[in-house]
Amino acid sequence: MPVLPPELEAYIIVNHVEDRASLRACALVCSRLCYWAQSRLFAAITTYFDWGCKLSWAQRAKRLIGILDKSPHLLLHVRSLVVMECSPALLVVLATQAWKALDSLELQMIPHPSEEVVLNMERLISGPPLQALRLEFDDESWNSLYFSRILAHCSATLANLDISNCSGSTNDPPLPLPSTVNTGVRRAHIQRLRLIGSSAAVAALDADILPLDFTHLHEVVYSESPHPSLHSLLRRSKAHLSLKVDPKDPTLTSFDFSLPMLHTLECAFTASTAWNIIPRIPHTNCLTTLTLTTSISEWDEFPYPHQNIGEQLDNQLVEHFHCLRVVRVEVKPPNTQFRTPFFEEEITTTELILAIQQALPKLTNAGMVSIIFHGWFSSA
Repeated sequence: MPVLPPELEAYIIVNHVEDRASLRACALVCSRLCYWAQSRLFAAITTYFDWGCKLSWAQRAKRLIGILDKSPHLLLHVRSLVVMECSPALLVVLATQAWKALDSLELQMIPHPSEEVVLNMERLISGPPLQALRLEFDDESWNSLYFSRILAHCSATLANLDISNCSGSTNDPPLPLPSTVNTGVRRAHIQRLRLIGSSAAVAALDADILPLDFTHLHEVVYSESPHPSLHSLLRRSKAHLSLKVDPKDPTLTSFDFSLPMLHTLECAFTASTAWNIIPRIPHTNCLTTLTLTTSISEWDEFPYPHQNIGEQLDNQLVEHFHCLRVVRVEVKPPNTQFRTPFFEEEITTTELILAIQQALPKLTNAGMVSIIFHGWFSSA
């Protein structure tokens, strides 16, 4: 029976077999196909909530130990691990495994601190290949020392840091780390930072007591995380900085947009952007790219406000943003959840393009407007 070269078998399974049923079938054919199929099947592991409470976390942890003890080679395939509820019983099991290929780790509902929980989390995030880390704390479980002890042991390869739900006093100074922490380790060069409801964590990040280097930071996603130290933290970046904000975020009233390295800004095509965000960016800015997100329904239902918003943006951007090279208008796909077979959009893509260009006439005439539809429908 003719067979394909092993490298071609691997290429087909890794790049062209998409559904899990086919991957499971490939895993049962032979040892060669099994290896590559398992590399796809076990590339990402997520521990979901057990809403029916059929198994306790201790029982689920025991079952996981049984699988990994029987097939330890599976750990070599796991590149992403998402723990949706950081039960202490589960953390101890995960922390004792050798995640040699793990480059993305997401820990949600981090529980209240205990020495065992802290040690297990330290082991998890210190893996040599780890590049992306998301920490989401449970209600009122965050405190400065807890947070600092965890991050003090992060891998030097860490580049993407995502922090959520760090609630607590924003005025408390960061607590000193224990003397047992090795402060001489090589620092992780953070390139992407996402702060969601994490005002209390900003002081710890800016205190320079953690092995984190923010001079390479080039992408920031900000939401409801105001703190006096935030501006100092973001100004550490020596790279071209990209910032994404939500104009509806009430904490933006205290956000300082005077960031000398800010080159890219993303926000919604709304009145808040036109009147509350753009005017607060200093005229000495170096912004080169502005991305404005919108949807076809917004222009279909409320065309006139968007014309006024566009006029305000058009005048400000042309007059004060001399480094600006492109304005990207990204049209999000429509929400089809409640659409019926008889529903038809009243505005076509061609009409929408014309409306956007008419709203931004000066920028359009300068050849600076780019309209992107993400390919979910065709022009009429």
